[in-house]
Amino acid sequence: MIGVKLTIIIIALMPIVSFSATAAEKPTIEERLIHLEEGQKMLNQRIEDTNKRIDDLRQDMNQRFGDINQRFNDINRRFNDINRRFDDINQRFDDMNQRFDDLRFWLQIALGMLALVIAGLVGQFLLIWRRLVKVELKLENHLAETEKDRLIAFQREEIEMLKAQLDKLKVQ
Repeated sequence: MIGVKLTIIIIALMPIVSFSATAAEKPTIEERLIHLEEGQKMLNQRIEDTNKRIDDLRQDMNQRFGDINQRFNDINRRFNDINRRFDDINQRFDDMNQRFDDLRFWLQIALGMLALVIAGLVGQFLLIWRRLVKVELKLENHLAETEKDRLIAFQREEIEMLKAQLDKLKVQ
């Protein structure tokens, strides 16, 4: 871009420079034409050099853009790798949550069964306790009746013994 501006300025100043030189020396038309052709050749050479520099700059910029695109592609690939890793971690968390859910389910079943077994044992204990209390009451009643019967029998024996002694005393 700078080269193009420079060539335009040089072209603009060429007639002034050639006019001042012609006024002093007054060259011939052939010399002027030769001089103009040389100037034109120099300008064409400068334009070609400038175009070559522009092409080189374009190639350099294209190469830099290619490098930048490659870097962006590498960064995108890294982000994709990171996203895949996060997806793997999320899958692991989902698997662990499923395992915890399964464990909780089986633990609830086991605790429910344990509660049923304990309730059954408590129920059996209460039934056995009731039966034991009934047996004890029956035994106490039976013992009380037996004791009563024994006391009554013992008192009858004593009364009979006393009657027998009273009869003996009466007879005497």
